Amino acid sequence: MNTYLIDPRANGGDQFTVEANDIGEAAQIAARRIHPKIASQFGRWYFAQRETGDPEGSGLFKTWKHMRGDVGLQSDYGGPFHVMER
Repeated sequence: MNTYLIDPRANGGDQFTVEANDIGEAAQIAARRIHPKIASQFGRWYFAQRETGDPEGSGLFKTWKHMRGDVGLQSDYGGPFHVMER
C-alpha cells in the first residue's frame, strides 16, 4: 500500500491522503470522497479517469458517468482533481 496526496482543486475542500495499491485505485477512492452523494454508484455508473500525467505517476483525474442507453457515451461530473504519490 502507498500513500497518495489528493488535491480536490475546483471541487472544493482541503487536500487529503488515501492509502491504495496504485494511483488508479487512489483516484477511485478520492473521487468517492470528493463526490459523497454518488459514492455508492462508483464502478456501476461513475468512474475516475486520468486526464493528464504519466500513466504510473501523478496526474489530473476527472469523474465521469456512463450515460444510459448510449454505449460508450460519457458525461463529466465535477472538476478535475490531482493525485500524487507521497
